[in-house]
This record gives sequence, structure tokens and C-alpha cells, in this order.
Amino acid sequence: MIRRLKCIAVAVLLACLFTLLSTSNVRAEEAKSFAIIAWNVESPGSNHEVITKQLDTLPPFDILALSEVPESSAELFSQKWGAESSLLGTSGGQSRLFLTWNPDLFEVVKKDELKTIGDKSFGPGNQIAPLVVQLKHKSTGLEFNVVMNKLHRGSDVVRKTQAILFAEWGKKQTIPSIAVGGYNFDYDFKTKKGNAAFDAFLESKTWKWIEPKQWIDNNWADNDRDGKDDYPDSLLDFTFVTQWDKATTSVDITSEVIQRDGDFPDSDQTSDFRPMRTEILFKK
Repeated sequence: MIRRLKCIAVAVLLACLFTLLSTSNVRAEEAKSFAIIAWNVESPGSNHEVITKQLDTLPPFDILALSEVPESSAELFSQKWGAESSLLGTSGGQSRLFLTWNPDLFEVVKKDELKTIGDKSFGPGNQIAPLVVQLKHKSTGLEFNVVMNKLHRGSDVVRKTQAILFAEWGKKQTIPSIAVGGYNFDYDFKTKKGNAAFDAFLESKTWKWIEPKQWIDNNWADNDRDGKDDYPDSLLDFTFVTQWDKATTSVDITSEVIQRDGDFPDSDQTSDFRPMRTEILFKK
């Protein structure tokens, strides 16, 4: 009987040690890196119930940044981490920006929507203003901004003006910032060139472009319905960073376009954009 009790005690002790080690490993992994998924979920043009199921199949992420989100879908996308850890933009009509983050990893410091930069309107009329959330990474104490953006598609002039304004905003930041989302810079893989807004944005030398690991087209457009992409081998979504060289914590930042079997051409249930994943890896 005594031997049996000893065996049970040993088993319980080992189980406790395993749990502690597992918890420590999870916390260690949390401290090593975090990831952002940015995705234009196409509204109207997709089924957001389908989109939420697809999100569960993507590589792990800790911050989710969506564009073209109607107000009616905000609650659906907030379910992952709750309304207190989410922010829906007020501009853009039914094509709004949305951010949500894991409250176990991050403490929210401040939320903002950049309707004006300086004394100038960023999104005149029904255009979309960037969302900014200042977060504190609990494991490292690092504070940083996450910005979700979607520059104007229809007007080259408005897009370039927005790019210049956003560069000016970045210049004034005193903490590291990560900007993701749709910039509509029309970067062509073959020519390695973008449009005028792209040139103006990078000429400011404020934001550093985190080029994707592989050059994968991230948008399907077939306006003439010929079954071919109208803009092959191009990029509309980007990851930019600023002030990370001044951070007390040293990091590596990478980005990639997530390509899945059968994702293009899209259907009326799925998005015509591919998600982009940005990973922030803390160095030892």
C-alpha cells in the first residue's frame, strides 16, 4: 500500500513538473517572437464566416489587421480576443479598418484613428484614415505602434498626398512603429518599381520597407473576366517599420505573403487578396 502511494506521489510530482516546464516553454516562446496577419478581406465580395474559418488555418499570429470590414462584421472578428482588445475604424463607410490583439501578450496603451495629420485631413470625404494601437509587449516591456492602413486606390493624387502625410507622421514617432496593410503602391516584380506614391513615400527615408521573403502576387484582379490576372507579379500590400533601430530590445523583422492551394482566383466566398504575415523575432 505504501509503495503504491509512493508511486502515485511520484506520478503527481512528475505531472506537475511537466506542467511547469510546458508553461515555461510557452512563456519562453511568447517572449521570443510575435506575429501580425494583415489581410484585405474584400467587402463586399466574400463571406466573412468563411474568412474566420480560413484565419484558423493560417500560421500563428498574435495581432490581426483587416481592411474592408463592414461594421456588421466587427463583432464576428472580435470574437477571437474580445471587444476590449479590438478597434474598428469609423471612416471608409462599409469598408473599414479593424485591429485586434492577444491580451495575454499585449497591454493596450493607446488607440487612435489618424483622421488628421498635422492640420491636414488624411481621409477627406469617405476615404479611410489609418488605425493606430500602441501596445506594450508584456514579456519584454517593449512599447510600439501597430498601424493599419489602406491608401486611396482610385486617385493617384490623393494616394501620393496620403503617402507623404503618413511619412510625416512616422517622422514624429518616438517609439518603434510597424505599418501594415494596403498601400496600393503597385510594385512590379519585374521592373522593381512602384508608382509615384511609392517613390514619394520611400524618398522620405522615414519608413523602412520589410520586403517579403518571396515575391508572390498578393491580389487577384480580373475585371475583363478573361480568367487571367490583370496585374500579375505585383504587390499592393506592404510592411513598413520605423524607429526600431532605437528600440532597447534588438529584433529581426520579416514579412511574407501567404499563398494557399486554390486561393486564386477567388470566389464570391473568399477574398481576392492573400494575407501578409509579419514576424517580430527578439534576438538573444
